[in-house]
Amino acid sequence: EKAVVLSKASGLDLKTSVEALTVTLGQFNLASSESARVINALAQGSIIGAAEIPEITESLKDFGLVAYQANITLEESIALVETLGRRQLKGGEAGTQLRNVLTNNRSW
Repeated sequence: EKAVVLSKASGLDLKTSVEALTVTLGQFNLASSESARVINALAQGSIIGAAEIPEITESLKDFGLVAYQANITLEESIALVETLGRRQLKGGEAGTQLRNVLTNNRSW
C-alpha cells in the first residue's frame, strides 16, 4: 500500500517503489510501520539533492546496514548520498564509497 503511494508521488513504477521501500526498511532494521517516514525521506532527498530515488536505493543497498550499525539515521544517510550525488558519485558507487569510509573509520 505504501509502495503505491511512493510510486504515485515519485512517478516511479511500482516495482521500483517496492524495492526502494523494502531495501530501505531492511537496511535500517525498520518496521513496516515506518514506511511513511521512509517515503518522506526518499522523496525529500530526491527533491533537494542530485540523486533520484533509484540511485539512493542503490547506495543504501551498499552502505545502509553499516550506517545503521554506526547509528547514522536514515535521513542522515540519504543526506550523505545526496552530498556525493552533487559530486557526480551516485548509486552503487556512492554506496561503496560511504561503506568504505564508515568501515575504515570504525570508532563506533
